[in-house]
Amino acid sequence: MRRNDQSAPVLIVGGSFGARSATAVLMKHMEEPLSERGFLTGLMSADALKLPFYHPELHAADCPEAAPLLAAFRCARAFVFLTPPSQSCGNSPTRCATRRAL
Repeated sequence: MRRNDQSAPVLIVGGSFGARSATAVLMKHMEEPLSERGFLTGLMSADALKLPFYHPELHAADCPEAAPLLAAFRCARAFVFLTPPSQSCGNSPTRCATRRAL
């Protein structure tokens, strides 16, 4: 499938494993305006992203867990990635910016 194929989906990827994932809710909200504009969409939640740790000597063909993800990525027309906010900096944007600057 070619990327400019009108029948190819826009793949919305993200979410978190929390029962009340705000990112998962946002994924559904992202889907609505795309669908209203005639885009075929696909949702790929965090459950679909349960992959083994990266191993530089492991080829994708040797990792059956990655097959659905790779297939979805290969046929997608475009991507929307949504991630949960980082907890590493607490709730302070200033601290996050300071850590990145250092």
